[in-house]
Amino acid sequence: MANVQYAFVDVWNCRAVLAWTVFSEDGNSSHVERLTDEEQRRLNITEDVLYDAIEEAGGSISMSGHYPISDEIRAKLEAYVPT
Repeated sequence: MANVQYAFVDVWNCRAVLAWTVFSEDGNSSHVERLTDEEQRRLNITEDVLYDAIEEAGGSISMSGHYPISDEIRAKLEAYVPT
């Protein structure tokens, strides 16, 4: 799992944010990195887009957990080119 990263919608305390699990070089440990509100705005990932992904996965904003990203989020991430 060395250097593997995967994106998900992280829900806790009735709040959703786009996040990544990032594994260490040796693959033995991992940590979660969350985007800031500004970073999400830059990617045009709104709360509604996150809520839609949660609903698609059968979840709810009131149920803390990790939910898969939607095709819409995946497309926005793939289309993003930093300036």
